[in-house]
Amino acid sequence: MYLKLNNYQLAGQINQAIYKDKLFKCKTCSIDVAVFNRDVLMVGSVPSHEMRKEAVERVDAVQGKRKFYNQLRVADGREDPILDSWITGNIRSKIIGDSSIDPRAFKIVTSNQVVYIMGDVRKEQAKTVILFARETKDVRRVVKLLRYYKYTAKL
Repeated sequence: MYLKLNNYQLAGQINQAIYKDKLFKCKTCSIDVAVFNRDVLMVGSVPSHEMRKEAVERVDAVQGKRKFYNQLRVADGREDPILDSWITGNIRSKIIGDSSIDPRAFKIVTSNQVVYIMGDVRKEQAKTVILFARETKDVRRVVKLLRYYKYTAKL
């Protein structure tokens, strides 16, 4: 519960830092920030290298991150958010439908048909989720932002 609250607070602070003025409220800006277990992923696109640098600096200034993954691109125009949402939903439904996977252990983010998989997970579960993502229609690439752990029995 506290980790979720920390994630929401961190996401709020980052979004506030990015959108503190009108710079990133342009029609050709599309920035999405995901926070999971204090790991921060920034995806989307901005129209210039200067804007990308400014966005990164604003996120870097926010305290409390465990790791910052910057995947913000310099590109003209917007992605297809409907297709990206469909891809994410399709992968999430496969995860939920598999009883061997803890769906709360994974965060799936899709931007420009690139799927980012975040989480602190067991390797066996991660392999299955990665396969789900790779086999999903219209996915161009899968990026793994995972930390692996294994259970050890103490006797």
